[in-house]
Amino acid sequence: ISTGGPPGASHNQGADIAVAPNGTIYVAFEAFSQQGVDTINVVKSTDCGRHWSQPVVVDTIESPQAPGVAFRTPTFAFLATDSTNSNIVYAAYQDFVAGDYDIYVSRSTNGGGLWSAPVQVNADPGARHQIFPTIEVSNHALHVAWYDFRNSVTATNEALDVYYSCTNCAGSNWPTFDAPERVTNVSHNGNCRMFGGGTVAFHGDYNELDAFWDGTSHIVHV
Repeated sequence: ISTGGPPGASHNQGADIAVAPNGTIYVAFEAFSQQGVDTINVVKSTDCGRHWSQPVVVDTIESPQAPGVAFRTPTFAFLATDSTNSNIVYAAYQDFVAGDYDIYVSRSTNGGGLWSAPVQVNADPGARHQIFPTIEVSNHALHVAWYDFRNSVTATNEALDVYYSCTNCAGSNWPTFDAPERVTNVSHNGNCRMFGGGTVAFHGDYNELDAFWDGTSHIVHV
């Protein structure tokens, strides 16, 4: 399904899948170029996976290893579809801009054919990294969570937390997100070197989030 990706894209990795209410299957993946500039791509199938569209580029991103972070920080994208409108699709990903990683979301309202300009979700001051987004939609509301180093005080990024924000859920409508909320009440050191006899840091490469509208409230689990 990655056939037809950008020229020089020698590797395609990090696939994520979302199924719309009408059965359309969307898949996002990252194409790694020879020039060090990567793209977030989306393809779709409207016939249960028998045929796939050519990749559409959502955004071009910078994707170096995060400075000051010992564990790997891949830049995979994650998808969610609107729970009632099958043509509305969201893609969340991290991008290295102005010296640090931030979380961005792009939206398509025509079934993945065209994508909006990226919207930055986190609104922290300073140059700490935000990585590993995860998203879901419930009753038109887009929920986003991610790992966040904003509470670190040293160059080694020793304090890692989970933060959350949403749009179309509590007064803020796309493309505006609510003020991010801290989910964790205690920071942890993601750079702890636990593997390789205490020589290698490994934190995993993703989060997960699920959300449900019970008719009155959004119930969200990270």
